[in-house]
Amino acid sequence: MTGFDVALSPGISYFLSDRFAIEATIGRLGFETSKPDFEGAESTKKIDFEMNLSSVGFGLIYKF
Repeated sequence: MTGFDVALSPGISYFLSDRFAIEATIGRLGFETSKPDFEGAESTKKIDFEMNLSSVGFGLIYKF
């Protein structure tokens, strides 16, 4: 199968120092496409949008 996925997630970053930050994101707006690797297969495309508390993400950022 071949394909790709692109997504945007709005969020905020709070810098603890010049190089480290904590990050929180919520939601997702994405586009995905895929196609099986056999003759006659059709590709599928999907656009999705999530905006709920179960899609909250947290992270740590190191800035080079």
